[in-house]
Amino acid sequence: MSAEYEIIAAQLLRVNSRNHAAWNEWGRGIFDEALTMPPDIAEQMLTDAGRKF
Repeated sequence: MSAEYEIIAAQLLRVNSRNHAAWNEWGRGIFDEALTMPPDIAEQMLTDAGRKF
């Protein structure tokens, strides 16, 4: 499961067009928060974040 989180986090931290710094901060915040949650909640949270990105 940890490898899946790393892949999703890498996608969230990818450089984005004009506002990449804001996206990087958002992605890092989501990933850091997910590390403190139970695996089932973290998985859903990262999946939802991946869809929004």
